[in-house]
Amino acid sequence: MNRAFTKQVTHTCIFAHDLAATEAFYRDALGIPTAFTFMRGAKWIGYYLDLGGRTFIEMFSKASSTFEEINHINHICLKTREY
Repeated sequence: MNRAFTKQVTHTCIFAHDLAATEAFYRDALGIPTAFTFMRGAKWIGYYLDLGGRTFIEMFSKASSTFEEINHINHICLKTREY
């Protein structure tokens, strides 16, 4: 792939067992602010952490995950140039 095609990483998606603890770690220990949250009805299911420059970490709850599925990257989204 031509490197010029990719402009930036826009977000990376990670699953977590405990959204509140994970958010607190990124916010309090690393200083990364929460940009916005995802709700399904009244249930909190995820959030975006703002890394700046329109780049985010997308965190979603997956409480029933096995160890091998949690804290792994689900996907990385790349911004590309327009044609």
